[in-house]
Amino acid sequence: MPMVAGAVFTLTAQLSQSILSEQQQGVGLDGDGSSGFASIANSALHLILRKLLDFILCTGAFEPTCTALCSTTCRSPRSQRSPTRYRKSMWERLTAPEDSFSKLQRENLSIIESYGTALMEVVCRDACDGHEIGRMLALAVLDRILSIDRQSQWLVYLCNSGYLRVLVESLRQDDGALQGLLTPQPPLLKPLYIYESKMALLTRVAKTSEGAVELLRCGLVAQLMECQVFDMVPDSDSHRVMRDPSGFIPSPLDRYRQILLPALRLFQVILTSTTMHHQQGAPQVLQWLIVHADTIQSLLRCQELSMGALQELSLLTGIISKTALPGALELSGEVHSTVLMEFQSHINRFQ
Repeated sequence: MPMVAGAVFTLTAQLSQSILSEQQQGVGLDGDGSSGFASIANSALHLILRKLLDFILCTGAFEPTCTALCSTTCRSPRSQRSPTRYRKSMWERLTAPEDSFSKLQRENLSIIESYGTALMEVVCRDACDGHEIGRMLALAVLDRILSIDRQSQWLVYLCNSGYLRVLVESLRQDDGALQGLLTPQPPLLKPLYIYESKMALLTRVAKTSEGAVELLRCGLVAQLMECQVFDMVPDSDSHRVMRDPSGFIPSPLDRYRQILLPALRLFQVILTSTTMHHQQGAPQVLQWLIVHADTIQSLLRCQELSMGALQELSLLTGIISKTALPGALELSGEVHSTVLMEFQSHINRFQ
């Protein structure tokens, strides 16, 4: 089965690249994608997608290979972006007729949606409870589908079925494994990769106001508040000593940033998505900052000028500025006046 998966992956990638090469050469750039090799290739991609989805539903997709096959085809529209889209103004993009790339993406989504909740159940289940590789691939599939699902059908199912809450609650369970990654010689980096896949999906969910509110309702910030890994900042001096000569294994400090930065990005997206209509994000994120106040203070005062340190500083200052917006805490309706004064004192301390 792995050999079959590898063959399908190679053929699909080659097919996608052939379409992209034809478009870049100017064949059918302004057409509707119904002529030339692109039309044949699109039909082939649709056929492959249908057959793979049939196979996944037939087998239950318990093997990571099945999810790998699905992810191979689901990512194909992502790699095929119109070469002319960046040469047009915003108004031209909004008023332009549908190009072949958008059409392919829409048709692929239509095929995926035709399988209904049966496919949703398989992918969501593998994302929450499966082999390590299968979970990462299922999370990537969910991330990709959510990015093109304008009707939010998959997001609604993810929330109503309880799978989103399962993903959120699993973050605290991953704390021990993540702490083990900060040792000089970590056993395996699989927990880090699964964590990054989870945070990427949750960040995708948080990009809509409905998704961000649902994450807060599931207790996302509370789960992350109990994760002690954020307070285990490795010594910057050991960062130079313990760096892997091959560069394949990140240093303890780099691994720590691979854990911290996705969480900070997620908080920033939640604060952005809940600014206009729902203000409950600000006090919850501020509570996370307070719980880890000593660590936050040390990161803000860090004198290191590396890319990682600057990313930390940029994200932290952005989060603090959003929690300190005038009325952000008062409008939440959940903060008592005494607690509000305490929150404000912490904000002043961070600033």
